[in-house]
Amino acid sequence: MTRNGEKVQTIECYQFKDLRGVAVASDGAIYVTDIDAKCLFKFSSNGELLKTVGGELQKPYSVKIIDNQLYVVDSASQLVKIFDMDCNVVGTIITKECPGPGDIAQGPEGLYVAGQGKISVYRCAPNGVFIRHLNLSPSSLELSEFRGICFDTRCGHIIV
Repeated sequence: MTRNGEKVQTIECYQFKDLRGVAVASDGAIYVTDIDAKCLFKFSSNGELLKTVGGELQKPYSVKIIDNQLYVVDSASQLVKIFDMDCNVVGTIITKECPGPGDIAQGPEGLYVAGQGKISVYRCAPNGVFIRHLNLSPSSLELSEFRGICFDTRCGHIIV
């Protein structure tokens, strides 16, 4: 969709099975994860498929662009795979402290991983070293689960 709200078809929906994550780079490249296809797709801004990455991904649940790198949360393997913008693997964060990771965000004090289906957030250093578990009470949140996480940089709040 354009900024004016006009529909622009870029890809056919039938090409995907179960889309979960999408991120758009500053150059207009579009990155999409599909958990059933077990792939990360890279498209040009006009919808041309540029690259498909699969094989090492089991359940790529979300994708985020952090510091000009792609962070793909693979919930089944309890990993966050780090790719460069050309979809080459450059690192891995093991999230054994956060079973079933669902999303990742960059905050003022490092990276934050949200547990998929669990009321939990884990903070880790940019190199993936676990720092601490943020204990969240389900009764205070009035949620049974959450899957996404982001930051309000103006006030430093974690939004789940």
